[in-house]
Amino acid sequence: MDAESEGIALVEKHLMVPEAALVINRNSEHKAALRLYDIQGGNLVNPRALTRRNIVAIRSAIDTDDARSFSGMIPNGLVHLNGNRMAFMVPAGMHYLFFGDDKKSRKAERFLPPMLFVYEGPEHKLNVYWCKSEGRETMVVPAPMPNINSGSVCLGNSMKRMKYTPDIGEMMERVKTAFFGSLFNEWRTQEMVDIMRICEQPINGSRFWSNKTMQAYTKGKWMTLESVVDPTGHTSGY
Repeated sequence: MDAESEGIALVEKHLMVPEAALVINRNSEHKAALRLYDIQGGNLVNPRALTRRNIVAIRSAIDTDDARSFSGMIPNGLVHLNGNRMAFMVPAGMHYLFFGDDKKSRKAERFLPPMLFVYEGPEHKLNVYWCKSEGRETMVVPAPMPNINSGSVCLGNSMKRMKYTPDIGEMMERVKTAFFGSLFNEWRTQEMVDIMRICEQPINGSRFWSNKTMQAYTKGKWMTLESVVDPTGHTSGY
C-alpha cells in the first residue's frame, strides 16, 4: 500500500460519521418534545421519545465527574452505556469458533448474523443476542449457540481470565476476543446443532430468518433492542 492509500485508510478509520441526533420538535402551539432520531442516508428517521430516566441519567453524568466517561471518540458499534454496563453490536459475518471439549477441540468457521453483546464489569456478566431489522426497529433474540442459555453466556476460562478496564473501546475488544476464543462445548438441544449447521455457509438475512428451523426457534422470543439494553423497560415477544 502506498503512502496516499495509507493516508486515506487512516482517515477512513478515524472518520466520525453521524448516526443519531437529538431533535426538539415544536408544534404551532409552541409545545415541544425532544426526540432521538437515527441518521440514514443523510435523513432523520426512526423518531422515538426519550424516557425521563435516560434524560436524568445524561444530565447527572454531565454534572458530575462521570462526564469523563463521555470524553474521546465513541467506539464503533457502541449502542448503550450506563456505568460499567455497555451494549455493542458486532456485524454479520464469518467467525472462527472452537467446538469440542477440554481434551479435543476443532476450529470451524461459521456465519453469524448481527450480534448484540450486553456486558457488565468488572464481574464479567455477558449476554449475547442475534439481531435483525424489522421495519424501523432492531429486534433481538437470545443467540442459539452452545454455552448460551436464554442469552446468558456461561463464562469459560478465557473470559474468566479477562482483565477489566474502564476503557470502553478496549473492553469491547477484550470481550469479543474472549468470547470468540472460548470453547463452545455445551450443546443443550438438537435444535442448536441444526442451527449451527445452517451457519456453515454465508446466507443473506431474509433467507436466514425464513429458514424453518430459525422460525421455530425464534417464535415468541423476539424482543426490541431497547428492552434488552435497558432492563427496566418492558420486554415483549411475538
